Amino acid sequence: MATAPSFLDRDKLTGILILALMFAVYFLVIAPKEAKNRAARPALPTGVVTRAATPQMRASGTGDLALAPEVETPAESGAAPAETAAAPPAGIAPRFVCLSNALATYTFTDFGGDIYNIELARAPMVRKGPLTTAFAPSNAWEMPLRMCSTPGFDPARTVFGLEHVQAQLVSFTGMVSDTLFLRKTYALTNGYLLQAELAFSNVTTRAMSLSNAFWLGRIALVPGVSAGKDLRGCDLEVLQDGAPGILRISADKKDVTTTHAGTTVWMAVHNKYFTQVLVPETPFVEVATRSLGAPAAREVTAWATAAPLVIAPRAEQHWHATLYAGPKAYNLLQTLPAEIGRGTKYLDLLNLGKFAFLAKPILLYGLKGLYHYTHSYGWAIIIVTLIIKLLTWPLQTKSYVSMQRMQKVQPELKLLQEKYKGDPRQLQQEQMLLYRKHGVNPMGGCLPIALQIPIFFALYSALDNAVELWGASFLYIKDLTMPDAVYTLSFSIPFLGNTVNPLPLLMTAATIIQQVLTPHTGDKSQKQMMLMMPVVFLAIFYNMPSGLVLYWFVNQLLSAVQTLMLHYTKKT
Repeated sequence: MATAPSFLDRDKLTGILILALMFAVYFLVIAPKEAKNRAARPALPTGVVTRAATPQMRASGTGDLALAPEVETPAESGAAPAETAAAPPAGIAPRFVCLSNALATYTFTDFGGDIYNIELARAPMVRKGPLTTAFAPSNAWEMPLRMCSTPGFDPARTVFGLEHVQAQLVSFTGMVSDTLFLRKTYALTNGYLLQAELAFSNVTTRAMSLSNAFWLGRIALVPGVSAGKDLRGCDLEVLQDGAPGILRISADKKDVTTTHAGTTVWMAVHNKYFTQVLVPETPFVEVATRSLGAPAAREVTAWATAAPLVIAPRAEQHWHATLYAGPKAYNLLQTLPAEIGRGTKYLDLLNLGKFAFLAKPILLYGLKGLYHYTHSYGWAIIIVTLIIKLLTWPLQTKSYVSMQRMQKVQPELKLLQEKYKGDPRQLQQEQMLLYRKHGVNPMGGCLPIALQIPIFFALYSALDNAVELWGASFLYIKDLTMPDAVYTLSFSIPFLGNTVNPLPLLMTAATIIQQVLTPHTGDKSQKQMMLMMPVVFLAIFYNMPSGLVLYWFVNQLLSAVQTLMLHYTKKT
């Protein structure tokens, strides 16, 4: 009776251990660190007026104005703002008005004529809505489209008059200095876009030059996201030698301010699943960011300087911009260039990593495509896993055959090792001759496994960054972006935490079953390695998003089935 071939020799074990080490390094070092969530969404101010808004707003500015012989320049409004943006003076009670549609609600205040609160409604892309992404008091009044205050020119501290509110828009007016009258008009579209128009009127007989700075501010943490997964940052689309590129700014550990001088098509602050993108009609000439916040929840606030406006005597100049405040969803970001008319690289906000070329089709055609048929992202993940397994089937088959051939030459290899143990160079030559004689590639076992690593990391990026999975349930799992905890313990287990997560335990059981099905060679070092593998993977995956663990669990089950099939069909 033929002896059962060994499925795991030293070569394959080395490959698997390298794979496990790469997973550990990626998840523990490269993958985003976790940050604790902050307070729940703030309550809206009382007495607001809500209006449905489905507007179409003019997006083109006025023509160039002739320069007067003399130009009056107010205090530099593009200078760096104070550490804390202006808040209402004591004794002033701001008034509020809202514009709403089915997806978002913008609350505005007459103090500064600015946005006071941005709330995203419960929707297919915002399953856990309503969700506040920006709230003026908690943001130190650093809100999108709010002008940065400077001495002598202080629109952020002006109490504006409410000019009118319509179904399409709201507008505020006010004298921001003795020489300048300002009208702010906002319009909310049917989607997540808010269009803004600022009309500056020079009430003097001298020309005026304005260099304005506008806040984009910061974005709130995603409620319920486990600590450290919700890193916030700022992305810029910049033009370098006429070509668009992305400049990515992460929160620094220290409270530092950085400045980027150059043409900036748009700037965005973002958390794990949502973003606020400010797109001016004329590119910004300078963008600055500041890192701040508690050590466990660092964030980035941003502001930008617009190109100077020159206003002729008794004349008016306009500044236009569009704000997108919504989910980082592929289909929504993909349409922004056409909807806004400016910018090209919004999809980079997904931040799918170095394997984006694989992650995008997995996300778009795999998860989202299958969801249209299954109506369940859990089943979509399972089907994607099956498809990936079928695509990588030849790789694992090749690995198996290589391992089987390596097993057959082990007796001869041991004889060579004993014969030439004092001559390493001769031993290496004899080993290569032996491998050539039997058609064996010593790297044939681990190389096919290593080739699957980009697919795994691409799938990890797709699952970990997909807002579509945020709040999506499957069977007993309440949220595929969170661990599948079913019970909280009164104590904590090292490396695992204090929750009972069944799916990683099932994944570990599937790994152990696969090892039981694998015949052992009796080598003690191999047995120790095989015992370590399930423990290492359990520690890595235990607190990972349940959608990712679901993929690996199903993959392990399918690998066990494939191992059995190869065992009975590839005997040589």
